[in-house]
Order: sequence, then structure tokens, then C-alpha cells
Amino acid sequence: MNIKQTDKILVIAPHPDDESLGCGGFMLKYAKQIDSFCFLSSGIEPDAKKKSDVRMVEWNVAQKFIGCKNLGICELYGTKPLLPRIKDSMDYYLKTLDTSKYDYIFMPHFDDNHPEHRYIATDLMRQILLRNGFKKNLKICCYEVWTPLIDPNDFVDIDAKKKLKLLDLYKTQWTVCDLPKKIVGLNCYRGIKPNGFTDYAEAFFVIPVKKYMKLTRKHSLTGWLKRLVCGD
Repeated sequence: MNIKQTDKILVIAPHPDDESLGCGGFMLKYAKQIDSFCFLSSGIEPDAKKKSDVRMVEWNVAQKFIGCKNLGICELYGTKPLLPRIKDSMDYYLKTLDTSKYDYIFMPHFDDNHPEHRYIATDLMRQILLRNGFKKNLKICCYEVWTPLIDPNDFVDIDAKKKLKLLDLYKTQWTVCDLPKKIVGLNCYRGIKPNGFTDYAEAFFVIPVKKYMKLTRKHSLTGWLKRLVCGD
């Protein structure tokens, strides 16, 4: 990526920590140019509200550590199925995300095996872009979290030590799985780049917004047909 000092960048996270796992190293390098936003606090029963509050605090602390402009986090928790709750918050998302002013927008990639990641990247963000507008030269940058990219086409060298310090701010999430160790291991592997080698890098799939709209139209239609058949 050829990031210019005048470029405006939006990084979106489905849940707190996704942004730091997927592109935390990039964010630390370009913090002054970045606006960040998280779609859901994702507290679940039991103790949904308590879990949500913890994750919201961690999100805010992490964004302060990065040094970017924090647009906020949408507090969503409870027993109701998650996708309908995400859809119910569309007015808030539209009000918060003025997509018309950005040169780059970062999000999870379309084949991430987390259903909420896929829905937000392929359906929800598509709706927001269509309704709030976008620059003709906007680039969509897909990062990897739960599923590695098959065909990354851009790489950014990162400081792994700083990224680990950032990920440590989400320490309540790593009790079951030491995901920071695993993701930085992936970043080490991503140092094997087509144009040379480096110690650590984050990999991305970067495409023009027109191609994004074309690719996600297929995903959106597939999702719509599934909901129609299943009655969701």
C-alpha cells in the first residue's frame, strides 16, 4: 500500500480485538490517519452485560494505546440472536460512519470462518457504503483473523513487540487460547513476501471499491436466498 500523509483511513472491527489481531501493526504505524469503529461489544449470557462492559473498556483502552481517533463501539449483548441485533443498529452505524471521506477502509476478509465477520464485511458494510457514499478511488483492505487469506496481494512490515503489547490489552480474551502468539506467528510467516523477506508483516487483500461491490453482491445474494429459504 502506498499510504500518503493526506489519506484518511477507516478500520472497522466486528468485535473488540479483531482490529488489533488483523491489522494492529498497521494501525500503530499510521495511527494519526486512522478512525476506528467496533460494531458490537458481543456480551453473551450468562452475565452478558458484565462481559459487554469489560470488552467495551478493553476496546477503548486499546484505541487510546494505538493513538487513533476512536469513533466508538456499539453496545450489543443479550440472548436475542446476534445478526438481527446488528441489523437493528443500522441507523447508528449510518450516523457514525461517514464512509464518503475515506481513501482506505479495512475489514475482515470475505471468507473468514466467523459468521459475524463475514456478514459485516460482505453485507453490512456494502449497505453502509451504498447509503452513505464513497470516493471513486476508495480501496477496500481485507485483513485476516480466524482464517488466513488464500491470496494476499499486499503486505505491511510491522513491529511485533508493539503489536503484542497492544494485544495484551485484550487479555480477558486469551484465557482459552493464546491467540496473540498464534497471530504473531502468522505475521512472522507473512514476512516471506513476494518482493523480499522481513521479520514480521501483516497480509491484506486490497481491491478497488468497484471490485468490492461486485464481489460482495454475490455474497449478499447468497445470504439473502439463504434467509429466504430458512425464514431468518
